Amino acid sequence: MRKIFAAMLVGLVAITSLGLPSLAAASGRYYPEEAILDWSGERFTIIRIDSLEPTSDERLRLEGWIDGNPDAIDALQNTIEENGEFAAELRARSVQLNNVVAIQQALNGNLIIFLR
Repeated sequence: MRKIFAAMLVGLVAITSLGLPSLAAASGRYYPEEAILDWSGERFTIIRIDSLEPTSDERLRLEGWIDGNPDAIDALQNTIEENGEFAAELRARSVQLNNVVAIQQALNGNLIIFLR
């Protein structure tokens, strides 16, 4: 029994050390599809990834997400297009939609848009 538990623990450690992109994709951390589709005029914040401290945890997670999830980023951009009002608001703020690579939903429900 101990050997089985030890093997499971080693496997869990190995899985969690594979990197954040797969974990972020599984949790929807950077692609809150429902929140994007439901957006209807709420506030949002735009952050350029290169404005974050190069060694910050958030920047490293974002870079991992971008590198490991190109299909999810395409889906994210398509979802933005599906909500025409949201896409128009981003464009009104001079955001090129192909530069949106991640979105988070803050605890207050507002969106945080990350640009490359």
